[in-house]
Amino acid sequence: MTPASELAWIARLIEEAKRRILEASRPPEPEGGWRTLALIIADSAVDWRAGAILVLVKSVPLLLERSGRARRAGPVQLTAYVGLSSLRPEERGAFTYTSASALAASELLKRVEPDALFIYQAAATFPPEAGVREQLPLDIPRICRELRGVISLAQLHEAAYKGMEIMSRALRLKRPQPLITYLSEYCAMVAALAELGEVARDVGVPLAWVSRCSRRLARSLGLDAWVTDEALLSFAWEGVDRAAIHALELADDYLAKQLAKLVPILAARRTWYYKLGPAGGISRMTHSGSLSEGWYLLGMLASAADKHGRLRVVERGAALASVRRGELESAWSHVQRTLSSSALRLLLS
Repeated sequence: MTPASELAWIARLIEEAKRRILEASRPPEPEGGWRTLALIIADSAVDWRAGAILVLVKSVPLLLERSGRARRAGPVQLTAYVGLSSLRPEERGAFTYTSASALAASELLKRVEPDALFIYQAAATFPPEAGVREQLPLDIPRICRELRGVISLAQLHEAAYKGMEIMSRALRLKRPQPLITYLSEYCAMVAALAELGEVARDVGVPLAWVSRCSRRLARSLGLDAWVTDEALLSFAWEGVDRAAIHALELADDYLAKQLAKLVPILAARRTWYYKLGPAGGISRMTHSGSLSEGWYLLGMLASAADKHGRLRVVERGAALASVRRGELESAWSHVQRTLSSSALRLLLS
């Protein structure tokens, strides 16, 4: 196949994908039957050295009233996490990002009772998937349940390190291994999600995650080697003011399947890609409830958007939550000072 014919073939695939997307799309209908929406707007940055990673997560809790009035529902929370080894830093950063966001959401639901809760994670796709296929003789669901007893925003380290201790003891290891560190951070995330799920059920508040688009939709259409979901939908909906499309996602990694009872959204979830107006961007919303409840939640967002399709309160919250490069450097400096007189400073080389 010549380059010209290959390009023509890809163009036909994209046009066919556009046709299928438009056939499956429908405009989100605004839902006005709500009084207050709770929002967690979170940002994250991850950096690594020879033997450690540093994850910073900043989250802002907000309440949005039906009138359009928005207010802070608590202080801006900055969470710093240092993990041993530099194995798969970006995946592990996403685990900690999700842990901190889920715990911030749990704390917010213990203080307020909104009509719905939306967690915004612009820096990663939700839910993060485990990128390992090696199956160790570990009871992962039991470990995750144990970590729920220690998981908190202030003690993410304690939960992850307890996970390492439990796994090392089960495998009779004398010291933590990089894969054990990875799995313990994943289990800490699962514990945080399980905690959030229980709190949300107790107060009767539906919740959804709004996160970065990936290539999952493009993959289902045979285009993931060439385009992202966001680019594909921007092209398909370029002449459409408001649109949404629903997809059912099933995880294929063994850890998510093991944890289906504890945190169902890891194994199966409903995902909506949507555009709320002519100036609105392409977004991805993930929900583990019913199809009708998911469309209702999306309708809440549609009614909260302005005529251009923009959620101004989210934009303002994102500015407050943005992790600055200087904050990351300051956190590294603190770690370096702490380890300056120890042989562990070599981890930061």
